[in-house]
Amino acid sequence: MWIAANTMNSQLLEKSTELLLAMVESRKEETSILLPSLMHLGLPEVLADLLTCEITAISEGTPPHGDGVLDTVLQIGEALSLTDEYSAQLASNKEIFGLVCKVISHFGNDEVGPPCITAAVLVANLLAEQEKLIDEILYDANFLNNLLELLPSASDDPGARNALWSLLGRMFGILATSKEMGPCRRDLVSVLARQSVLIAEDLDEHRDDDNDYRSAKWCSYLMIGL
Repeated sequence: MWIAANTMNSQLLEKSTELLLAMVESRKEETSILLPSLMHLGLPEVLADLLTCEITAISEGTPPHGDGVLDTVLQIGEALSLTDEYSAQLASNKEIFGLVCKVISHFGNDEVGPPCITAAVLVANLLAEQEKLIDEILYDANFLNNLLELLPSASDDPGARNALWSLLGRMFGILATSKEMGPCRRDLVSVLARQSVLIAEDLDEHRDDDNDYRSAKWCSYLMIGL
């Protein structure tokens, strides 16, 4: 973990983050030994630092490690978010949540590719643990737009698609029943109208999923309401 946090060598960083992911995704018997030590040594803080470095590099147009390290770091976060012992600890770290959301809202699928899907799954998992975090993204039109643009990429991945619709459902449900009016909310409705074809195509391909249609119902209520 120290190497991942301090090395300037791209290959060494890639290998060390892959090793961390392998440790986090190990069998339960092994993670019960490894994870307490990793968390005690500051794994969440290391993840935040690595995310910051990768996001800064992408923003400057010179990603030093391609998409590989970013996606691996996000996968480590996703794996931790699935553990009962550490999901709450990860969700309580607002810096990590903000950075993961930034991957989606600032870059989107066209710019960083697969890491956006991993980021969306991680956001959905963290929201399931701590619902109040949704306030950080509820009125972010860029986040909603880029999230909807992930639907075609997640179409053949049931887990990723369910996470996307879980996240969208939370947002649509709150927005559709909110009495707050204003330009931010109208920007979101504009995004929904612009991406309506993507939404319709995804729902048409997966007609049997009732959860998706409930989310789509909230989406239609939101658009009609304005």
